[in-house]
Amino acid sequence: MYDAVIIGAGTNGLSLALNLAAAGMRTLVVESERRVGGQASTQQPLLPGFLVHPHANYLSFQDFIGTRTEPACRAMALPPTRTPIAQHGLCFRDGRPPVIIHRRDHRKKTRRSLSRYSAGDARAYEECKARADRLTTTLSRLYFTPPGSASFGKYLAKVSEAFDGIVDPRTLARASARELIDTLFESDEVRTLCYLLATEFSGDLHEPGGAVGLLGYVFWLLGRRSLPLGGMSSVPQALAEAATAAGVRIRTEAAVERVLIEDNAVRGIRLRSGEVVEAPVVASSAGYEVHLNELVGREQLSPAEAAELSRFENTGATLMGSYAAALREAPRYTSAAHDPAIDECAQTFLGLDSTREVLDHLEELRAGHLPAPCGPVRLNTLWDPGQAPAGHHVAGADCAFPDGLDDADLAGVQRSYPAAFLTMWRRYAPNVEDAVLAQRISLAKNVNRKMRLREGTGQYRSRVRGMYFCDSSTHPGGGVHGACGANAFHAIMADRTQ
Repeated sequence: MYDAVIIGAGTNGLSLALNLAAAGMRTLVVESERRVGGQASTQQPLLPGFLVHPHANYLSFQDFIGTRTEPACRAMALPPTRTPIAQHGLCFRDGRPPVIIHRRDHRKKTRRSLSRYSAGDARAYEECKARADRLTTTLSRLYFTPPGSASFGKYLAKVSEAFDGIVDPRTLARASARELIDTLFESDEVRTLCYLLATEFSGDLHEPGGAVGLLGYVFWLLGRRSLPLGGMSSVPQALAEAATAAGVRIRTEAAVERVLIEDNAVRGIRLRSGEVVEAPVVASSAGYEVHLNELVGREQLSPAEAAELSRFENTGATLMGSYAAALREAPRYTSAAHDPAIDECAQTFLGLDSTREVLDHLEELRAGHLPAPCGPVRLNTLWDPGQAPAGHHVAGADCAFPDGLDDADLAGVQRSYPAAFLTMWRRYAPNVEDAVLAQRISLAKNVNRKMRLREGTGQYRSRVRGMYFCDSSTHPGGGVHGACGANAFHAIMADRTQ
């Protein structure tokens, strides 16, 4: 008998478990895989000794996690990290100088890179970045507060205040990220990098209100990418160790067959082994669709919850694929003749060299077409050589695909995409053609960017008493921050005091 059972030992599930245990609740975490981590995992799918992190590679939220008092946030700050100097770069096929945004303590290097195309753009970026960096406390409150009109109103007011004189607060909430980028910057090269960063970190480039996220989130995020040494799995491992020390029991290779419900209230879970674990609280980080379809069953849902699930399933989303390659040497970009820092960039965008190409790519995704290969390439072995055999490297890239691909489409992409990606890549770095030892792309239908749009703590509750959600479809979404688990914890504790 436990007070709570958490399904899934990813960062959000472990964050929730640690916070519950610190509050005195007897807590069990069940994980179907052999080890903890969920999507913050480390694998060797290519060749022995080449470590791949398919879904999560960097920590970007350490600054505001450090402002929190939750036990899980303190545990997530423990693993040692490296923060590359060159952070976000845009490379060009024709070998033009790259555009690079550097770490926050290397502003002069960023200014010099952007000034190659526009001194005005360099000044505009520097001013926006300085103002965005003042929003750490504001963003922390936003992430660790259930979503609602009140919290967003406060956030909008803080962003408007921070950027007073740069944007008109009367139109900020309606402007798209693209409109704001085109207003702030004049050169197509700098605009292209900003388009790509806005799409990468905040979603829709055209969505009304996207300007708020660009100023108050994307610009804040830039330059903060830190690499956990030893791979991303070190972060959930630190969480698991802290949770175990707090009294949480973690069981791996324990797949859940069913959530047990009686009289519209949770009674526990049944494992595939047949074992039943009783608990009045069950929280899932397994994914909203997976949890309700497979672990609960549609027949157990109320008409309102079944309708909500259907709406979620029918919501379009970008499907994310993870490209990986084992290399005998690091890429050498032709653009490095102008700025060698592009060869040591944490994130190098390839395949889309202009604003027109970015817009065409997004239109192809919206239309459901398979786009030409492109994506931000990372090479973590530049800063953590232990992730590959001596002298070798591992490269990765997150690649976007349209929603709705069937199994045959996915199989076709997995067969043909790696070669097509390499063909694109060698136009920027000719040496990669002979450097690649093995490559692949992994796709899964449940790895997308969907979120449930419900106000308040309804994000984390089910209409079944005692059933909760803490997966990345809840606010604030994906990323290694544990905020989904922390917010679910507050919902659970509020219900226990009623």
